[in-house]
Amino acid sequence: MLVALGENGIKTVEDLAGCATDDLHGWVEQTTGTPTRHAGVLDGFGLSREECGAMIMKARVRVGWTDESSPTQPAKTRTDSRRRQSFVPSRRP
Repeated sequence: MLVALGENGIKTVEDLAGCATDDLHGWVEQTTGTPTRHAGVLDGFGLSREECGAMIMKARVRVGWTDESSPTQPAKTRTDSRRRQSFVPSRRP
């Protein structure tokens, strides 16, 4: 698996973190009525889309792009109170 990743330019954890699930698993493209299967880097290893996505998310946690407790949220890099304020429109009679 490591050889397959390296041969396709994925040589660091950060490279893996920058991948999309389709990059690893592959995808199907519908062109002119005929589906075309595009192989992913790890095609042939028997991994599911979910397993490929989990590998990517673990890499993103490792490099600090996301927080392990909430993998869908970006990691907090700094606190800026102006950014955290939400816009609440005032009610006018």
